[in-house]
Amino acid sequence: MPAMNGSKTVPASEQCVRTADMKPHPGVYRRPGSNRWQFQLQAPTDLRHLFASQWACRMSLGTAELAQANAKAKLLHAEWEAKFSELRGQPVRAPRAHVQSPALAPVKLTPELIQQAGALTHQRMLEADETARTAGLTGAEMAVKALELEVEAGRLKQSYATGDSSFIEGMAPAWLAMLGIEVSAADPLRPALMRELVKARLRATQARQARHTGELVDTPPVPVLEALEAIGDRAGAELAPADKPAHLLTLRDVFELWKAKSETPSAKSIDTALRVVEAFEQVTGNPPLQRLTWKEGLKLRDHFLAQGLSPRTTKDRVGWVSTLIRYEMGEGRRVQVDPWVSIKVEKGDESVTVRKATRAAELASLFSLPLFQQYHLPKAKNAGRDAAYWVPVLGVYTGARITELAQLLVADVFLKDGLWRIAFRVTYPEWQSLKNKPSWREVPLHPELVRLGFLDYCQALRDAGHERLFPLVPVSDSNNAGGALSKWFSEVKTAAGWGKEHTFHSFRHGVETMLKRAKEPKAHIDCYTGHAGDSVADRDYTHLEPEDLVETVLKVRPEGLRLPRVFPATGWSAPVEPAELLKTRSRRNRSAARALKRE
Repeated sequence: MPAMNGSKTVPASEQCVRTADMKPHPGVYRRPGSNRWQFQLQAPTDLRHLFASQWACRMSLGTAELAQANAKAKLLHAEWEAKFSELRGQPVRAPRAHVQSPALAPVKLTPELIQQAGALTHQRMLEADETARTAGLTGAEMAVKALELEVEAGRLKQSYATGDSSFIEGMAPAWLAMLGIEVSAADPLRPALMRELVKARLRATQARQARHTGELVDTPPVPVLEALEAIGDRAGAELAPADKPAHLLTLRDVFELWKAKSETPSAKSIDTALRVVEAFEQVTGNPPLQRLTWKEGLKLRDHFLAQGLSPRTTKDRVGWVSTLIRYEMGEGRRVQVDPWVSIKVEKGDESVTVRKATRAAELASLFSLPLFQQYHLPKAKNAGRDAAYWVPVLGVYTGARITELAQLLVADVFLKDGLWRIAFRVTYPEWQSLKNKPSWREVPLHPELVRLGFLDYCQALRDAGHERLFPLVPVSDSNNAGGALSKWFSEVKTAAGWGKEHTFHSFRHGVETMLKRAKEPKAHIDCYTGHAGDSVADRDYTHLEPEDLVETVLKVRPEGLRLPRVFPATGWSAPVEPAELLKTRSRRNRSAARALKRE
């Protein structure tokens, strides 16, 4: 639905242009090294003597989103203009600009709505005051705030005593905007609303003054807001997640904001979080986060356990809800607590099966298969044809992760300065990935791989015009090139007699164990396997070159393993280049396809 700006409709295309070209509102800025927007406003020259410095206000806007920061800054400008007028002893003027968020919902007042608006105003003022005091106030800031509270309390008392609310009319749009509503000047109950707001703000201001003298004043809990929520139910569907008031915010809203954050989560994390959000909506009825309790958490926990998920997986899934809530607590700050933080899952802390390094017995059972003794390639699509042979062999001698190997390009194997190398890197971020910065590495090629014909395989792929080293390995949205191949290997290793404690990752453990037993320096082991060091010195001050790892490579000698050279097998030829990147369908897409087929 197009956004409304006054009486004009703003086309969606124009909204996108405006968002892309958005500039910070006057006074909005970021501190170096921070992604949160700040606000500062200079004191007028004629009032400078009343402030401890040139600044009337300097504060965090509590958000990394520019649109939210600008909206909050506009409201702050309006309120400070009113305060400056109060300090000058002048009548308060209405703001020159119409200070209104696009999230406002026009309402017809009722006594219930008026009462709830007052209660929420009181709660929000004390909550904001609590936040400011938690961050800390200097002596100068305490003096300025004491003056602000004195002036505000005086004007509110006068208004309450006389019934004259004219001086707050200029601030009314900003106050109502904070509640997410706008009220017509012709509404017969508007005077009652103004008086209720005066009373609410006076109570809150007196409570803030008491805090200022050191008295203990608790912030009340968020009040029940059925009337305001009813309004939100009608208007909330049209609001962007970043614009929704706290009482309308849902877990899906926070998921959308988290998904779009500057440091984009992995596709796998996004897929897992989305499945949790969908289960949350189904099981709990999707209450606003402001009204979420631990009871809904117990329902979701029991739902996952009833589906047959392990306690460990259930704990992780329930934890995703807390992850999203804590993200909003830190960024949007429309949620103050995580009610699920204390939820327990029996046996949820038990460790998953510990992976063990491959030993001679496991290597013998796997590599005695015809695949490795005769180059009999499997026909299963998720085996990736030649990848079924080369990826496990590469894993034994490099200790690389299955995804790192499955996504290799032909150009990642090359000769430089007389040394054959393998580079683990990301050329195509849309389908390649590495776990962390140390995973980007360039290492010498093990001589056993040369003997087995790996360089001949690479050349054959190069001559055939392939870019990918294993072009028939499917790529998935959530696990990139490693997902399908990993599933195939899991079936093969089980058939070879491996237990749960032995996986493809066991090759990695095996390489590390061999090198440790050979007394190889830890820095060399980490550099060869792409493992993050334990200390800053290991991570940031160790700079080894491939030439430094030649002796390290020679110490990788799997116990009892001596494979025959079987490549190229009789009749072998390079695979036909696929017309496009082979991709597997996600679990979600497969489920949708099955549903359509049933229909």
